[in-house]
Amino acid sequence: MEILKGQIVELGNKVCRVALSETIIEASLRGLIHRKDRPYVGDRVDVTDNKDGTFVIEKILKRKTLLYRPAIANLDRLMIVATCKQPPLDIIMLDRCLCAAEANNIQSVILLNKSDLLTDEEKIEIGSFASYYQSLGYEVVVTGNKDIPGTQRILSLCHNSITAFSGVSGAGKSTILNRLLPHLTFRTQEVSRGTQRGVHTTTSSVLVPIGDNGFIADTPGFSALDIPDITEDSVTACFPDIARVVGMCRFNNCTHDTEIGCHVKAEVESGNISWWRLESYHRIRQEVRSKNRDYR
Repeated sequence: MEILKGQIVELGNKVCRVALSETIIEASLRGLIHRKDRPYVGDRVDVTDNKDGTFVIEKILKRKTLLYRPAIANLDRLMIVATCKQPPLDIIMLDRCLCAAEANNIQSVILLNKSDLLTDEEKIEIGSFASYYQSLGYEVVVTGNKDIPGTQRILSLCHNSITAFSGVSGAGKSTILNRLLPHLTFRTQEVSRGTQRGVHTTTSSVLVPIGDNGFIADTPGFSALDIPDITEDSVTACFPDIARVVGMCRFNNCTHDTEIGCHVKAEVESGNISWWRLESYHRIRQEVRSKNRDYR
C-alpha cells in the first residue's frame, strides 16, 4: 500500500473522484462518518493506493477556507461575473460578493461581461466604473462575446489555484467557462425576455482541471456568497474605500448614516467614495445585524 496526496474534485454517494497529480481516480471513504469529517469538493486528502485498482480516502487535511454556498473547500479566487447589459449590472450583488470574499480571505476578480452590447457612451461609463474598483485593488477584466484577450487573462488567473465563478443567472458564467474549456460542456441558459434574468442551469459542484495545476469550480447557480458570521464592525474592513477613512469621523461610533461630522459621507459628497458603495455597506451591515440578532 502507498499513501498519496490528492484533492476531491467530485462527491458521490459512496465514492469520491480525486485528482492525483495528472490522474483522476475514484476512492471510497474510510471512517469519515462524523459530521466534522464530512468531505467537500476541494478538500485535500490522503489516499491509500491498495495496488489492486482500489483507493481509499484515509484523512481530510486541514482546510484553508470552507464555503457552504457553494459548498467548496480551499477556494483561492472568486471570479464575480457582472453584466454590462442584459441583465442590468447588479451593483449590490457585486459588492456583496466582494464583501463575502474579503471576509473569507478569498481573492476577488471582477468580470464585466457582455461589453460588446454597449454603446460608445456606455463604454465610457463602464470604463469609469471599472477604474473605481481597480483603485480599490481589485482586478477588473472587461470581456464580451469571443473576447480572446479577456479569455486569455481569465485563463492565466486560473493556474495553480481553485477558482469559482459567481454572478446572477444569465450573466454569462457558463458561456465564459465554455470558452475556457471548449472540450467540455457547461450548460448555458438564455436570458428571459420577460424578466431579464436567466434560469439556474448547473446542479452540482465539480472541480474541472485547467492549465498548470489549476481547477475551475462548476458550481450550482448562485448570485452571491453567503456573508460569514462576522460582527457589524467587521463589515467595515471588507470595504477598503470606507475602511481607509472611517477613523476620521467626528464620533468613534459613527455609523456613517445620519451623524454630524461623518468623514465617510463627506468623501461620498466629494466623489472620492461612490454613493452606491456606502449604500451596499449599509445593506450588508443591516444583514449582519439581523443575522446576529436571530442567533441570540
